[in-house]
Amino acid sequence: MRLGTGVTASLFRYHPAIIAQAFATLDELYPGRIFLGMGTGEAMNEVPVGYKWQQHQERLERTMEAITIIRFLWSSEFVNFEGKFYHLRTRIFTRNQRR
Repeated sequence: MRLGTGVTASLFRYHPAIIAQAFATLDELYPGRIFLGMGTGEAMNEVPVGYKWQQHQERLERTMEAITIIRFLWSSEFVNFEGKFYHLRTRIFTRNQRR
């Protein structure tokens, strides 16, 4: 059985590094059965917790940057990233060797 998300939004509440670590750990526990769906979010999930709902173009840019970060973290020992929306200098501790 495959395990994964319908869609996860990495707009404000979940940093891409947290998502990368969580899904790498799940893949370690359930090899070859994990998938991650990423999307631009939904106002009903972000606005009630205090975030301003951004225009589609900004949400899309944030999502694409988040996907880039997640891929870097899954394939690199250490990531130093300075983007438009996200900045990090880190690594994840469970690296997915199959990606």
